[in-house]
Amino acid sequence: MNFSDVRLAIDWLISGCPSASTPQQVLAELCNRLVCCGIPLSCAEVFVRTLHPNVMGRRFSWRVGSDVEISEISFDSLKSPEFKNSPVAQVCESGVAFRLRLEDADRSFNSLLIHAFRNEQLTDFLATPLVFSNGETHVATWATQQTGGFADDEITSLESIIGPLARIAEVYALRRTAANLLDTYVGHDTGERILLAFSVRTELVFPELLEKTALVDFLKQREINKTLRRCLLCLRLPFGHFVQNKLYALESRVRNFLESL
Repeated sequence: MNFSDVRLAIDWLISGCPSASTPQQVLAELCNRLVCCGIPLSCAEVFVRTLHPNVMGRRFSWRVGSDVEISEISFDSLKSPEFKNSPVAQVCESGVAFRLRLEDADRSFNSLLIHAFRNEQLTDFLATPLVFSNGETHVATWATQQTGGFADDEITSLESIIGPLARIAEVYALRRTAANLLDTYVGHDTGERILLAFSVRTELVFPELLEKTALVDFLKQREINKTLRRCLLCLRLPFGHFVQNKLYALESRVRNFLESL
């Protein structure tokens, strides 16, 4: 296994996954990069809970040679024995990684999981916590069909990407939450389009205020300062995680403008 290539995959996550623009693209490219590093991944999944009245969370599923599939998890599934006894539920509750090898199947607490293992000819399974900055725990799972399962250095490599992956997952989760809130008021799918337009055209939010217009002549400098900073704060709270570079540039323009008054 090439550890330098694993480091490149980690650096790619830290840099914000510049070649991927959706969460499914992030997962697909990450898994392909890990396979190229020599990690024998057969499948991987990411489970992220959402702030939504009807949907408990979303599942992103990758299989080698296939596109990433997205499915929604209902709140009713939380009550099912399958979920309560699943590694995902265990990791969400404990915040501790869970590993199961097929040769250890007779000591497993979950016969349904073992049955799924055998159906897909999997030999090793690892569930890792994705801890967000607010303390929430979400889950990523990794599995292989390699005889004997994952080697120790392969497990170490998978664990090394969890921190950067959690940051990326949190950014997209916040974006999804913002889109859901907008959809509630402006209609289905409209929220995502609004966010996309916002991320592209943030620098046009205050075009008139950044010139010495009649409004500037009318308002006191302190009031202008207060108004602009309140607007910037309102933008930063819901959108700052995925348009922060544009917001930094906008804030710099605002500071320069205020200093010129």
